[in-house]
Amino acid sequence: QNFKKAIELDPDYASAYNGLGAAYRHAGNINGAIFCWEKALELNPDLGFALYNLGSAYLATGNKTQALIYLTEYKEKNYGSLPSKEKDKLDALIQKCRRKS
Repeated sequence: QNFKKAIELDPDYASAYNGLGAAYRHAGNINGAIFCWEKALELNPDLGFALYNLGSAYLATGNKTQALIYLTEYKEKNYGSLPSKEKDKLDALIQKCRRKS
């Protein structure tokens, strides 16, 4: 509810769309989450969390092609600053995108 209010007050607030996407994902509304994360990236293409979230959401829907695009972009922009545990997790997701099954 707070994210929706923030967006009402400032429709260009990318972080609010990212937060609303996370709330939708948590509630099981993956399509709503994807919409919000795409909007967040439209407003701020460098919003790393939205790149990661969108990639993992697309992977969850089975769209490995889109997932790979967003996760790879996230890796290119953020890999150097990630803790090793997060790097391993990201690399595993990217490998999952590249698997054929």
